[in-house]
Amino acid sequence: MVDEQKIVTLLGFANRAGKLAIGKSAVISSIKKEKVLLVLFANDASEKLENDIGDVKSVQMQDISKDDLGKALGRNEVAIIGVCDANFYKSMKWYLSWVSFEIQEITKDNIQITNVNLFCVRNTAM
Repeated sequence: MVDEQKIVTLLGFANRAGKLAIGKSAVISSIKKEKVLLVLFANDASEKLENDIGDVKSVQMQDISKDDLGKALGRNEVAIIGVCDANFYKSMKWYLSWVSFEIQEITKDNIQITNVNLFCVRNTAM
């Protein structure tokens, strides 16, 4: 099982426990209430959706589509999920690693750094 699949499994548990905000309006509402610790996007989620969410810790799942997320949560398609529980967030964070840096400008001779967050799934299969 790849690590993104493990995260999807954790999302299923979190959903049954009522610890997720599912869908754009639920995620935005939970962000405003400062309940969301992490936002997960399906790999085929729209760029507009990502822009609507704003500056929140987020991960685009590279191998998980809206259909895959929907099936894991017992729904049709799910493009965005907000994790609202610290324990589930900590469990998922173990599979994720991220690097924050800033890219301001890239020219032929110089790279200036500005705010960018890169998220990737940790490879634990060794």
